[in-house]
Amino acid sequence: QKERNSSWYQFIAQEDGDMVIEITAVNPKNDYDFMLFKWKDSCFCDDVKQGYLRPVRTNLSHTESKQGVPMTGLSAQAAAEQVPLGVGDEFSKSLPVKKGEKYYLAVDNVHPKGEGHTLNIYYLKEITVIGTVLSDKKRPVTSATVWVENMNGRIVDITQTDSEGKYW
Repeated sequence: QKERNSSWYQFIAQEDGDMVIEITAVNPKNDYDFMLFKWKDSCFCDDVKQGYLRPVRTNLSHTESKQGVPMTGLSAQAAAEQVPLGVGDEFSKSLPVKKGEKYYLAVDNVHPKGEGHTLNIYYLKEITVIGTVLSDKKRPVTSATVWVENMNGRIVDITQTDSEGKYW
């Protein structure tokens, strides 16, 4: 609705893939919203001001973090491209990008005197992880839970071993 305590970031996609963004508040009481725009031409600023250019992703919701850390952004697990004002999901859907595309990210703290945020941008690539869980005696463990975490310790996948201790 209006600009309050905003930071604008300009960046160029470094890889092809689904772009994931994590915006993490330093202070858990801060509430960050964002709008992500794809740059089209030199009229970008005027087009945004006049309302001609719509964001490709937004998240304006207010919600308690499900991960215990105040965070918003783009996630592969999210369904909505645009999350409106009010109580809603923390994350909007990840965005397919091509290397070299230019984007502008507006991050807005709705509270004055905010304590800042960190911004991480990742590009998802599909990989397959295959393995076998073995006991100390080199026997397959048939009831093990295997999870994969991202660099921030956030679980991105969970699976169980099969009857031979294998997982994928």
